Amino acid sequence: MKKNKLTIKISNRIKRWLHPLILSENQWLRPLSEQIENLNAIDPDYFVWLVKHKLIDALPRLMLPQTPRSKDILFSVVIPVYNTPSEFLQKAVNSVIRQIYSEWEIVICDDASDSEETLNCLEIFQKKYNYGKPVTNQNHRIKIITNRHNKGISESTNTCVEHSNGDFIIFLDHDDELYPDALLKTKEAVDLHPHAKVFYSDEDYISSDGYRHSYNFKPDFSPSFLETHNYILHMVCVKKDLFVKAGGLRKAFDGSQDYDFLLRLMDMGEKFVHIQDILYSWRENATSMIGGMLKPEIFNRGKKSLQEHYIRSGDSVEYIKDNLDNIDGVYRTRFAMPENISVLVVKIGNRDFGFDPYEVGLSINMEIITWDPSYPFPVEIADTHADIVLFFDSMLVPHSWQEFVKEIVPLALRKNIGAVGALIYSGDDKIIAAGRSLMPWGAMRNDFWGYDAAEKNSPAKQTRDVIAVSGAAMAISSEMLKSVLMKGDRLDKSMWDVEIAFRLHVSGYRVVFTPHAFVLFKGALEQYHGSAMFDVRQISETYNVVKDPYLNINLLDNTNAIRTDKKVTLPSQFKKRDENITKDENLTEEDRKKRDQQDKKKNNFYHKWLAFYSPDLKKSPERISKLEYKPFISIILPTYNSELFFFKKLLHSLQSQTYTNFEICISDDASSEPLFMEFLKKIESETDNICVIYSDKNS
Repeated sequence: MKKNKLTIKISNRIKRWLHPLILSENQWLRPLSEQIENLNAIDPDYFVWLVKHKLIDALPRLMLPQTPRSKDILFSVVIPVYNTPSEFLQKAVNSVIRQIYSEWEIVICDDASDSEETLNCLEIFQKKYNYGKPVTNQNHRIKIITNRHNKGISESTNTCVEHSNGDFIIFLDHDDELYPDALLKTKEAVDLHPHAKVFYSDEDYISSDGYRHSYNFKPDFSPSFLETHNYILHMVCVKKDLFVKAGGLRKAFDGSQDYDFLLRLMDMGEKFVHIQDILYSWRENATSMIGGMLKPEIFNRGKKSLQEHYIRSGDSVEYIKDNLDNIDGVYRTRFAMPENISVLVVKIGNRDFGFDPYEVGLSINMEIITWDPSYPFPVEIADTHADIVLFFDSMLVPHSWQEFVKEIVPLALRKNIGAVGALIYSGDDKIIAAGRSLMPWGAMRNDFWGYDAAEKNSPAKQTRDVIAVSGAAMAISSEMLKSVLMKGDRLDKSMWDVEIAFRLHVSGYRVVFTPHAFVLFKGALEQYHGSAMFDVRQISETYNVVKDPYLNINLLDNTNAIRTDKKVTLPSQFKKRDENITKDENLTEEDRKKRDQQDKKKNNFYHKWLAFYSPDLKKSPERISKLEYKPFISIILPTYNSELFFFKKLLHSLQSQTYTNFEICISDDASSEPLFMEFLKKIESETDNICVIYSDKNS
């Protein structure tokens, strides 16, 4: 008898309600032990973060009060594939199948793979997930398209999108993984920002031996940061109609196709929404969609896409350097200095900083006025006819006035940029200010205060958007300054630079930090008149600036919610290394492997936990001597042809005890193994606290 429509509808409703409780390969609920094993991380702080944020439990979700359900969104996860090991491809696909949010489809485009392993894996997918059936069927939502000839990653991705039915496209590399809550968190972001069409998340890496590391907690959308490198990377979600409108990915940029695509979306004026959560894991392995292509060519294409971006935005560029500080994929741009520019230098303080206008260049007209900071902010400077107003503390000295002006002035003249701040460092090579961040508790922090100014692989060395910069070395266009001063009362005498930044921020203009304009305070860090952190709660409330969009809250140390001296942790790839650890190039390959294993054990979360919680063995005799009662313990070991290797390990662990008031009684049940029997006789004769009792027959 055929089921009527009402019965089918009720059955589907029940299945949907029970969905989180169904345990099968197509569902997301897994035992906690398996989940914890999957969250294995070397960094103990990151392990704690993963356990806190990524363990999934269905029951509390079911017990929550029901809320009005928003309209479902179908996500199309597109995966271009080329000769992928089946193990990695299976994990990538399973990471989608195990999503909490169930409205998804997978579109795979095989780019003419010739690996039997890959082709067999795809054939299994084809048989198991017949895409000719309705997309509402949980087990039939994987489409596989095959290219006759190798077309490259861009065209393969475009093919996936052409065959997709989703409202939004999510890009997944063929050997990476999504966290189980990736689509759910993206759906929630889409509901919160219904007019946005581009979303991205934080990410981490999975090492070849399965450890999660190098977590990348990103800022909200920062155009200046994106112009230095593709910091967005993964996970990217784009509305399908926008992907089509933008023309998809371009084959000419294969290898840097995602960077080129993001720059084009930015130039189209699209709003980027950042999801502050790690939703994507990037796997480290030797496979690549562009296998065989030289890496320098990839980054040359990224440089070309950046050049085209500047042409579209109308920026005049003097040069673009790549491989900055020997890091691939990092770019450094110097914008061209316009001719016949006039600059008003506002010298803060009465000290002579030895400024020579002729050192800067003949094409720049420069004028200097002095402002004593003990007096109110000089609002009359807004009436200047200069193009740029440059605030400069007389206690500071640039390495070169010409280089300093060439870096900071053209940047301050760019469209949508309000103010630009420089890198300030001390005579003992410590960073004083590299931009500023607004803490959630209302304090303003000078970024990277006290960090080594010579550190190469550091975000302090990259141009980026910030909530504020130090007014000790800050440039702003006179037109922008005039607009700012008209939008409120007289500026705060002590925090005028913060107030200018907040007025720019609420007006929609960006404040930018550049490390390429750097100035020196000749004294030590401790002698600088400023401070690492200061209270700005009153100004924040005045301008309703309560959140720093460029500070990811996951980088904050939340161990104490009351104190205001919290530290901001750095991603593991930016953390300072122990100066005592050096690499000996003369080590043999075997010694190097042994050292690497020891380092991994030293950094492993479990061993760090054990070292912290286990008692100090050196203090054991002292503790034992204080015991009032010292019992004598008999340890009974029944044996029968025991594995000699493991038995020796057991005895060694017993003999290593710090409490020595015990004996070991071995009862052998008629063992017949000659080597084992010989070992028993040997330890009985050589060890005082071990006795062996032999049985004639096995019982």
